[in-house]
Formats: sequence, structure tokens, C-alpha cells
Amino acid sequence: MKLLIATGIYPPEIGGPAGYVKGVATELARQGHEVAVITYGDEKTEIGENYKVTVVHRTSYIGTAFANTRAIVQRYWMYFWNAYKLARQADVVYAQGPVSEGLPATLASIFARKPLVLKVVGDYAWEQYQQRPASHVLRPTSEVRGTIGTSDERRGFELLDEFVTRRHEGKIWLMEAVERWVASRAKQIIVPSKYLKTIVTKWGIPADKINVVYNSISSLPRLASDLRGTSDERRKVILTAVRAVPWKGGDFLCDVIKDLPEEYVLAVAGDGPELENWKKHAQEIGVADRVMWLGRLSRAELTEWYHKAHLFVLATGYEGFPHVVVEAASTGLPCIVSDKGGNPEIAELFPGLVTVAEYLNKQAWVEAIASSLVARPTSRVGLPDKLGFERMINETFSILSSHPVSTGQAVPRPAPAHRSFGEGGSHVTPIVIPVKTGIQGRDSNHDQRQRILSISLERKLFEPGKVRDRIVDQLKDFEAVIIVFAKQKFDEQIAPNVRVISTHSWHKFFYVWDALVQAWKIRNTDIKVVITQDPVETGLVGAISARLCNSALAVQDHGYHFHGKYYYQESFLNHFRYWLAKWLVKRADAIRVVSQRTEDALANLGISREKMVRFPLNLITNNQLPIINNQSSIIGNTSVDVGRGTCDVGRYFLLVCRFVPIKRIDLAIHAFSLVVKQDPDIKLKIVGAGPLEGQVKQWIADFELQAGVEIIPWTDNLTELYQGAVATLITSDGEGFGMTAVESLMCHTPVIMTNVGCAGEVVKNGENGYVVPVGDVHGLSQAMLAMLQNRLTVQSLAASGLKGNNTFGEFVEKAIENHDLRLRSYGK
Repeated sequence: MKLLIATGIYPPEIGGPAGYVKGVATELARQGHEVAVITYGDEKTEIGENYKVTVVHRTSYIGTAFANTRAIVQRYWMYFWNAYKLARQADVVYAQGPVSEGLPATLASIFARKPLVLKVVGDYAWEQYQQRPASHVLRPTSEVRGTIGTSDERRGFELLDEFVTRRHEGKIWLMEAVERWVASRAKQIIVPSKYLKTIVTKWGIPADKINVVYNSISSLPRLASDLRGTSDERRKVILTAVRAVPWKGGDFLCDVIKDLPEEYVLAVAGDGPELENWKKHAQEIGVADRVMWLGRLSRAELTEWYHKAHLFVLATGYEGFPHVVVEAASTGLPCIVSDKGGNPEIAELFPGLVTVAEYLNKQAWVEAIASSLVARPTSRVGLPDKLGFERMINETFSILSSHPVSTGQAVPRPAPAHRSFGEGGSHVTPIVIPVKTGIQGRDSNHDQRQRILSISLERKLFEPGKVRDRIVDQLKDFEAVIIVFAKQKFDEQIAPNVRVISTHSWHKFFYVWDALVQAWKIRNTDIKVVITQDPVETGLVGAISARLCNSALAVQDHGYHFHGKYYYQESFLNHFRYWLAKWLVKRADAIRVVSQRTEDALANLGISREKMVRFPLNLITNNQLPIINNQSSIIGNTSVDVGRGTCDVGRYFLLVCRFVPIKRIDLAIHAFSLVVKQDPDIKLKIVGAGPLEGQVKQWIADFELQAGVEIIPWTDNLTELYQGAVATLITSDGEGFGMTAVESLMCHTPVIMTNVGCAGEVVKNGENGYVVPVGDVHGLSQAMLAMLQNRLTVQSLAASGLKGNNTFGEFVEKAIENHDLRLRSYGK
């Protein structure tokens, strides 16, 4: 495996991530894997013995005018660029944090199209939040019910558990957004404790994507002599080892010592920005002579204190996984820890030796310390197997290797001289996607069929079903290759004449590129027509593919790109899609439209009607949409109104749509509120889902219609809902066609719709439904009341159907004909 490890620090810098990265890289390289490390650092950064270390210098990119911002941008850019070059040659990118190394490493993995595994050892946004200037305030001395008013109170302190439950502002909000985005992009996430897993799930990350792998802890250094019993037995030494920051609880422990007998003394190892505040507080409460400030200790010096002390305590408000407690307990030293963060997990690893006390409850801590064992055990306990180095390496490698980048079998070929990461130029081991150079299993009849290439979004082609059957039937007279935008891998001959290939993309950003790669591989197979499902992304692929294959371009327009400004205004990206669609339809040899209205919209753009072929979406036939003719069957399968004791067949209007602005669900709800005033027992059922679901519920509440309107999650089984309805509503401001109308009519249910889509063609006013002006709430409510009052004509209103004017074959022939005419006009 080729592994790129992206880290923020690396030896000789101190810190857990630095030692972790060096240990993992060294061991995996020893096992024969190719490892590269990229880190921030300087000229003092160590060089790996058997792996490459790329250093992004912190001091080389400091600007002058906007020093901080410019330095960050430049560092991140250089980190990204170097990570991208290394990631191209890797199988997996392993980032050691979600921000300073995680953001550029994630972008590098996306552009290099390599999977990302992320390690999270804390919440960087929370850590930065604690460094606000507001932390430097005098400490209050009030006490309530045994719980100390510590630094947490003086600065509106938020523990991590509280911090992740809400979003913040400014710089902290940005860091939160980066953390969550990077985590969402990772294929797998590694955390060193169960507690941190709960934190990352609160970022919105699925729990099954998060793996707990405990960090290994190396054995403590051996002492030159046995120190047991060398401390003054008249004093009981309570040891803590922390960095002096607000949530570590040094001042709280001073308050605890004050309430213990005189023989108890506190030894504090470590330094940091809060140390002077802690010393001042000890002086103020009169325990300065009972607190020893040891400063920063080496690991060997701290080991000596583990043997001198009678008890180890850690009163912190947050710990991801406290290694220092593990070290202390491994020597046989009894420990007391707070119930926050990953502290309680240590009690599970050292049962009977580690006690958990409530955070900041002074009385509980005093009692726990007084009742703890103060006599030293006679032997070391040692480290649990869960914290072994070999176990950590094996579990980590298992996760890293579970997401191989290869998408197919590479064709064997003579290997060049071995080159590692970053050596000998930008050599990349090729990844070969096996693509057949034609349609497999052809018989003599297939050779007479015209070959077409279709660019599609339809992922239901990957599984047997009605959608696949419909498309295969549509292509029965052709030999077709269908390229589908999708992340999953698929390449099958779904029919003797139809082959489906997925783009198998790492990210949707690469759909267009990957589809073009597939089209390039079959460009010499005599493709006559390239057909696209829409005039935007698939249309772009189709236009380029048609040039590659020297074939005709046929574009399908379902009508929602050029009807009014809804599509254009729906998102910033749709601005570009609109202009792309407009450019593509003008260059297409044939355009499929589904309604007269769509044809007119294209004609208004200057598109020749000679290029347009109008035939609707495939009708739902009786074997596709089962019709229930027995009214009792409908009643038996329809919800019952318990209050009235009757079923709701014939007592509701039905609206089936996506919850988006153009569908004007507000119009339907408003009109229904007017109908309910005339007929209080009537109901409205809305089937669908979408971004406006919350707004739809608010509209229902605004009109006080909670009892009369039911929202039903989207379903493909609409037959009974159609057949039980008084009428189906379509209240859109724009529709390309409106297949809901056809489905409703096929179920013998009339339609009330605004004058869009197939209104006038399929739904004819006064014959099989009613057509009202767009946005006319009064007209819509009157049509609904008329339908309720005119029950006897419902069956006759629903009698008409729809037949297309053209066929798929005529669409293809039109594209070939216009393409040939265009070539002749160019003199080719």
C-alpha cells in the first residue's frame, strides 16, 4: 500500500500527534509499505529513515500588510500543492486533524481522486474558543452546594459536550464548518476514545463511519533505583500532571486540598498560561505552603514522581484520552479522575485502581481522596493489551486498507525501476478501468442496428425493475451503450443490445470527466448518435462525445430549464447551468420535447422547430401502474377516519410533488383553506419531500389546517392514493409536462391544474379536469368545489388518455438527418 500521512507537527516538535505519526510511519515502512509524510515545520524537522518527509515551512510565507491572513493562505496553499503531488501517487491519504492539515489534505485527496481517512483527537474549534481574551479574569470565590465557582463560571466557560450542541459565530463558526466538512468528506474516521466518537457524531457524522482505535502508550523509562518509600511518609502526596489551561482544574484542586487534613499536599507538574493564576489563587486561600509547583517535567522525571506519590488525580473538564492517567495507573498508583471526556474509559481499563468523581463537586472529591488507598502497591500493574503498539498498528492498517483506490485490474506490463513518493518526476502507477471495445454478445441482427451512446443520470438501470425494462424496450431497435453518472461501480450487459457503464466516480465533481473518459474509450465503435438526458452536465458530456465520435447530438429537454426564471434563480450554480443549456440546445441536431409548451419555450430562444421532436414521457400502462377497479379493494387498503368511522376514499384531494418553490404548495394549501370552509370534512394529502418541507408545515399551521392536511413521505406506490382521491392537484408555476396528470388519469381520477405543462393537451378543461390560471387561488378553490359538487361526472372526466406524436426511433433519425445536412452545408 502507498500511504500519505498528513500531519501538523512532526519530531523534534513535542506532542502526541508528532510521536504517533513517526511511530506509524516507521512501522508501516518496515513492513514494506511505501509511506510519505507531509508536515509543517522548519529546517530542524527530522528526516524519516525509510520514508520521505516533505516539510512546508511555517516561516517562509509570512507577509507584511496582512501578515496573519496571508501567512495562513500561503501555508495552506503550499501544503495543499505538495499534498496533491504526493496524493497522486498514494492509495490513501491519512490526515491527522480536520483543520490545519485536514483542510488542504482533503482538497488534495479530492483533486487526486484518492480516499481520505481522518484522525480526530479533539475539537480544534473548541480549543480555539477557550483561548479568547475573556479567560483572563479574576476568579470568584463563591461556593454552592459543594460545587466550586471556578474559572468555568468567570468566563462563561463551555465544556466540549455543551459546545458541540450549538453553532457559534465568526472565526469559531468558520472552524466548526471546516471540521464538519472535512469529516464529512472522509471515508473513515479514527478516534482514540469512545468519548471522542460521541463528539464526532454530534458533528453530524454517521457513527458507523467512526472507528475507536486506542493509541498505544510506550513503557515508562526504568528508574536507576527503586523510589518506593523515599517520600516523607508523614505527608500524603497527591500528584497531578496537566497543562495549565482553564479546563484542567488546577485551581479547583487547590480548593480541594484546603478541605483535606494538613498531611495532604498537592504536587502540580506542568506549565501553561493559567499557571500564575493558579499560584495566586493558592496564595489567596492559604494553601501556598501545601502546593508544590513542579513545572514541566521530562518523562523520566514524571516517572519518579509516579513512584513518590500516594495518589494521582485529574480534575479536568475535557480529555480526549488521558495518557497520563494510564501511565500513572500502570505503575500501580491509585487514581481519581473527573467524569468528563474520555476519563471514565480509563476506569474500565484499570478496574479497582481508577475512581471516577463528579466534575467540580468539591465534596465528592474530598470524600474520594480521603477514602482512597494511600499505601503503595508492591508491584507494577503494566499496560492493558488494548493499548499495545502492535494492536494499534494492525487496527489502523485494517481501516486504511479498507478503501483501495483501484477501480479495476491493471494490465500487467514490465515495471520500470522502482520509484518512491516524489522521486523521478511525477510517475504514477496507472489505474486501468476495463472497458470493452464494443457490445458483447452480438448476433447478425445486431450488426444491422444503429449504434447510439446515451449519457444518463438514471441509476435505476443498475438493478432489474420497471425503469430498466422501459429503457431496454425503448432501445430495442438500437445497439446502445449507456454511461450513467454514479459513484458505484457497474459495467454490465443488461440486454443483448444494451450495455450500461457507470462513471464510478470518487466524487460528483468528477462525473463529467469520468464520463468523458468512458466515451473516449468507445469513440471508434461507429457511434451514430449521442443522446443526453438533459441539456446541462450530461449535455456537456454529450456535446464533447459527439465531436469525439463524429456523430449526431440529440438532447432531451424535459421542460424545466427554460420555463420562467425558477430554474435560473434556484441556485448560483444554476445561473451557469442555464447559459450552458441555452448554448447546447442551439448546437444539438435534435431536441426531444415533452409538450407543446416546452416546444414554444425553445422556439422563443430562437431554436428551429425543425430540430424538435415532440413525444411525451413513456405512459404508465396497466402492467406498470396496477389499477384497482374494485372499490372495496380500495376501501380495504385506505386509511380509516376513526372519528367518523368511515374511510377517506373520495374525501380528499391529492397533491404529489417535490417540495420546491416552483410547485407552489402554498397555493394548494391556501385554496384548500377556502374549500374547507364550505366542506369541513374534506382533506388534503400531500405526497413528497424536499427542501421546503419545514416551510410547508408552517403554511399548514398558519392556516390552522393541521387536522385536515396530511404530509405523506415520497413513495412510488401511488395507485391507491390516486384512485381514492376526489382529484389530483397540480399547482405549479411551471411544468415541462406533468406526468402526475397522466398517472392520475390512468387511475380514472380527474386533474385540477394550473395552465402549465400538459394543460390543454392532456388535461382538457371541463372534459377530464379543470385548468385554472397560474397563481389564481380563487380559481383553484372554485374548481375544487365544483369537483366536489359534480361527483356524477367524475368517471367520464377521466376517460381520455394520451398518445405521443412521435417515437424514440424518429427522434434518433431526426438527429442523424440534421447532422448529415449540417455536414453537407460545411462541405464535408
